[in-house]
Amino acid sequence: MVNQVEWNRKQMDLFEFFQSTDISNLNHCPGIYQFYNFLKNEAKPLVEKLTNMKFTRLTATCSMYTRGDYLLVHDDLLSNRRIAFVYYISPWDNAKEWSDEMGGSLEIFGTDENDLPQFPVLRKINPKDNQFVFFKVGRKSFHQVGEVTCTDHPRITINGWFYGDEDHPENPLDKLTNDDLSLSIKKPSINSNLKIINENYLSKDSKIEIQSQIEDNSEIKLDKFFSEDFAKEVLKELKTLDTWKVKGPAISQYYEYLDLTNLENSSSLRKFIDIFKSEEFIKLLHEYTELDIYGPKSKSPKLTLELQKWSSGCYSILGDIGSNEDALDLIFYFNEAENVGNVTYINNEDEEIDDEESVLLTVEPSANSMNIVYRTSQQIRFVKYISKNKPLPDGPVFIMSASYKE
Repeated sequence: MVNQVEWNRKQMDLFEFFQSTDISNLNHCPGIYQFYNFLKNEAKPLVEKLTNMKFTRLTATCSMYTRGDYLLVHDDLLSNRRIAFVYYISPWDNAKEWSDEMGGSLEIFGTDENDLPQFPVLRKINPKDNQFVFFKVGRKSFHQVGEVTCTDHPRITINGWFYGDEDHPENPLDKLTNDDLSLSIKKPSINSNLKIINENYLSKDSKIEIQSQIEDNSEIKLDKFFSEDFAKEVLKELKTLDTWKVKGPAISQYYEYLDLTNLENSSSLRKFIDIFKSEEFIKLLHEYTELDIYGPKSKSPKLTLELQKWSSGCYSILGDIGSNEDALDLIFYFNEAENVGNVTYINNEDEEIDDEESVLLTVEPSANSMNIVYRTSQQIRFVKYISKNKPLPDGPVFIMSASYKE
């Protein structure tokens, strides 16, 4: 199977693995095509009997997950899918039994009062050769394939769905809320000293140059944005705090964010946050961008701000909350680790978003760097899943994410 199938690499916000075309097209692979006939002629009527359902058709593909591959939380609730199934063809003959430490398990989630999936995982089903798993697709059928962490052999399956006559009703989930700090900044009352900002970014010539680049490219990266001493002081404070909360629901994101309600007024972190709310800084952003977040044309601009902690297993998925308006995004990295906390921007108007060709911009981490991105209402963003195989010798990556809206 590994040698006969033409594997396509699937990579996006939600997944990273290898997949074949539908196995109904693999008549040049006799064993796999024979299995398709088995699904159609034997498995389908058996599952109909066991579930008391009637199916009109089925689709199935071969999937291969190698080290570092995963499929994040989803519910399969699309069109008229009724039953999802997975047939396992791993591990290899004479290989050791698949264990939790090897990853790759089918992970089933419980839900909260709003039918949203929650960590921790409720149940795990490890790969096992010649095992057939199936479950009902519905409003609570949240599941994922855990990251494969072993190198001995890949996780190989034939998986797909049995379909019924009618579409599923639209999922009536309540609109997700955002826990970000949200403030009106029409008349900023906080004064802040901008001397802790690199003086290279405060001169008249620099402001003109920055404004020109943002106008041309809709983004800019400003290295060494704050004084090194101040940036290190805030990072040190972030590492000592224990008021971090988990950001969910799991179908949208999974990382930690800081509870900002009880920060000491004298702390470096409070001073850092106050900068972004200050009249001086908002005026500086106006000079960088010419957006109406300051000055006589400014009406009722808003700020959302969040301090985040990213470590192994964290992610956010396309379609982040509140992205239906134009916004000026600020992404500041306190520290860095390669490919940890990358923010990827996608054009939401693309008919099909399923590969890296849709990517407009990827913001990469760099300590003490300020990234300014003008995001239109047609653009959405995500932070790529952080592999459990990814070394983090200096611990989690801390990020400030803020958005200003006119």
